[in-house]
Amino acid sequence: MKKCFKLLSLFLSILFCFSVFGCSLGDNGSGGNGGSGGNGGNGGNGGYVDPSSPDPDTPTPSYEDDMDFSGNWKERVNAPKGETVTVSKSTVRDKVLGAWIGNAIGLGSGFEYVHDDKADAYTPTGTYGKVAFADKYWDDKTGKVCGGSIGCNPYGLSPVCDSRVVKGKVYSDDDMHVDIMNQLFLREIGADLDAYDSAWAWSSAGYGVHDAGSGQIIRDIVNNDGYIAPYCGQGLYGNGQWMVSESWIESDSIGSVFPYMYQTEEAYSRIFSYTMGDGDASYLGRLCSLMSCLAYQYNDAKIIVEKAFDRMDRDHILYNMYQHILQEYAKGTPWRNVCKDIANMHTWIYERPESVSSSILSGGYSADFSMSANGGMILLGLIYGDNSFEQSIKITSLAGLDGDCTAATVGFIMGLMTGFNALPQKYKNYMNGSSHYYNYSGSSVSKEVAGVSWGAFAYCDNKHPLDMTFNQIADLTVSNIETQIVARGGSINGETYNIVSQPLTKVETVGVKSASFEGDNSIWKSSGSASFTVASDSSNYRTMSGMHAGKLMGNTSASGKAYQTLSLIKGNTYRASVYVRRDSDREIRLFAGDKYFSYIRTDINDGYTPSKYLPTKNQMYYRVEMLFTAESNSVDVGVELVAGSGSTNYVYFDDLAVADETHLTEKYYQGFDINQFYATLGYTKDGNAVKLSKSQGIKFEFSGYNGYQTFKVYCKNNSSTVAKLKMYIDGNYCGVLPVQKNGNIDYNEASCVLADLCAGTGKHVFNIVVDSNTPVSIQKIEVFGGNSSF
Repeated sequence: MKKCFKLLSLFLSILFCFSVFGCSLGDNGSGGNGGSGGNGGNGGNGGYVDPSSPDPDTPTPSYEDDMDFSGNWKERVNAPKGETVTVSKSTVRDKVLGAWIGNAIGLGSGFEYVHDDKADAYTPTGTYGKVAFADKYWDDKTGKVCGGSIGCNPYGLSPVCDSRVVKGKVYSDDDMHVDIMNQLFLREIGADLDAYDSAWAWSSAGYGVHDAGSGQIIRDIVNNDGYIAPYCGQGLYGNGQWMVSESWIESDSIGSVFPYMYQTEEAYSRIFSYTMGDGDASYLGRLCSLMSCLAYQYNDAKIIVEKAFDRMDRDHILYNMYQHILQEYAKGTPWRNVCKDIANMHTWIYERPESVSSSILSGGYSADFSMSANGGMILLGLIYGDNSFEQSIKITSLAGLDGDCTAATVGFIMGLMTGFNALPQKYKNYMNGSSHYYNYSGSSVSKEVAGVSWGAFAYCDNKHPLDMTFNQIADLTVSNIETQIVARGGSINGETYNIVSQPLTKVETVGVKSASFEGDNSIWKSSGSASFTVASDSSNYRTMSGMHAGKLMGNTSASGKAYQTLSLIKGNTYRASVYVRRDSDREIRLFAGDKYFSYIRTDINDGYTPSKYLPTKNQMYYRVEMLFTAESNSVDVGVELVAGSGSTNYVYFDDLAVADETHLTEKYYQGFDINQFYATLGYTKDGNAVKLSKSQGIKFEFSGYNGYQTFKVYCKNNSSTVAKLKMYIDGNYCGVLPVQKNGNIDYNEASCVLADLCAGTGKHVFNIVVDSNTPVSIQKIEVFGGNSSF
């Protein structure tokens, strides 16, 4: 564990949170208050000890290497390694510098939220942002580089001359500041990191990130609640801007640290993107990160896009856009026509509403904030750019919408693919290794260093240097690459990197049909007394007329299901998710066969109110998900309206997704239940579970490995508020898991919360403690091997 240098106050809280773990829950009895529990340790003396150093009278559980929760330890099988790839240091360094320079050039060239009458741009039907600007906004008479709305466009488009990118200088911007912070953070943490590390970096004790969108909320969530990914990024737990761009634009560069190491890249990009947000934003972040990784191997952007989608869930609107772009490109359709198509294709269920205030930015129309629409503009530039650095950025910039973000991503990917030395000279004259990035906070010191006086936008309070050259940023990235090469079995020999590659096999898509109810809905089946319809009524809170969602409706005594029967691979691991909307506390379930995840809306925002530009929580669609193992080759997956308590007679749902994630997991696991737990004195039993009140907890010993391991906690919370579980490994704080109200569950997937945590090799002690007034019952905890590439 690499937590010892973090949050001293959290170390001290261990002494406060735990009482003596004096009771085994197996044959020695429950122990009550420590009086009659056989090996009850200190009885009820009320003392506190370091949970990693149990009382000498209490035997520490020991698990043989050939036995697990089911009585059969499965052998840890690592993913097959690919061939060793030999790459020169100079080549990698050149590509990395090209990526960062390309990122800055794209940032300064993009047209962001431009809605000016002077613009010769196409406006699709409806009130979206303008797209497909004329060439004159790129090729001005002065030959100016970086002429977008973030640079200094001479045509006076609104907003005018937001000069965060000028020749030789870049000032803090949300398209770059977290990307650079991530490199600083990776150097500090080392080769292996986990969900706690990523969340900690945002906190005031970490780098103290100031940000826009979802990022402006994450720091408060981590500071005040301690939630880790994916929970700190979810609307379900208070991040009211989970659907906007931060988890895309601030994780798209992560792939540059893992050349040829695709499985490691995928494992880490999931942690990073889910720290910052959720949904399509995370999908786009993971896709772009993977493209950055692929840019080391392939020098054709079309192949990079194709290979990246091979690893993604292709039952997705963005993949449909990609297919449309390819078809139109093959037919010779002008890119501006395709740009219009993209603006009309995107889905809206969790986008900003059209009633958004016109005061936000320069118009804030809905398509500007659509992650699918913006993702389509990235793909448009990469495909129609024909492997030209300039043409790719130009098309993406002129495509519009969130143009600084899209162009910055394209610039990073194309700069990495091309390398700095091969960039057009005019861009190297404008921005090069000697250019500066300023972590500009608006403080008097940062104003003096940067030489500017306007207000701060996005920056880091702590640890981040006020001034870094792009050479320093590139060298920092290369240092992190070298750390990963060695950690994943490779070596460094003089001026040569020997990288043990990881296979890039295609992951077969599941085949969900009409997931958004905009196609042939006959694929959907239903059962039960609750009625199933495809709805387009106004109470659906959709933002475009004619859009649809599924709806289950029935009185509180009625139950019903809507589902699809999917062909899965027995034994494979799948992640299912769906967006749901409801106003009250009627239980609904996302189910796969006989496994399910329950959702009962509670007062979950915990003080983190959504932006005034976003819907209220009662109107929001929340994404719920579950990780499950297919128990047959044919599985019903869908949504259930559960009979019982609650008052609302309906639920809306949309965008069902099921993705095969077997390549990211291992079958190997360790399991611990009531017979292996050691519990805080004073616990009670809840059937086959341990019921814990505030400051009470459990612990057990487990075997650790390199890389992160996934802790899957089966627990129950019947209160009306979110419960909190603090986690420790060997006494080191690892963050908080939130447990929402989950109804009359039977410890199915409905009751699971997940934590991706690093322990390292050898034996370790895991502690989990209730840190809320809400009691929690814990039935079992499974520890999975984690990403198989580690």
